[in-house]
Amino acid sequence: MATKLVTNRHYTVIETRLENERIPARFGERTRTINGLKVHIQKPGKQLNLAYRNGTSVIWLISDRPEKVLLRLITASPDSPISKLSDDF
Repeated sequence: MATKLVTNRHYTVIETRLENERIPARFGERTRTINGLKVHIQKPGKQLNLAYRNGTSVIWLISDRPEKVLLRLITASPDSPISKLSDDF
């Protein structure tokens, strides 16, 4: 398992990568398809949770940023959206 955390005064994003894991059936019943990836979306309160399988990895993202922004980051870098974060995010 690998976890990355990016935080500053504008946003907080946590990315966790799990090898050979499954996305629980009850997680994120709402889904979107981006670049062929099925992204499960859950929004409890102001927090946004996303999970998707990329190869043998399941990538979980937890953020306080808008859904459109995170989906755009996944489109730009499905391997690790967190690596695309910048100050103008």
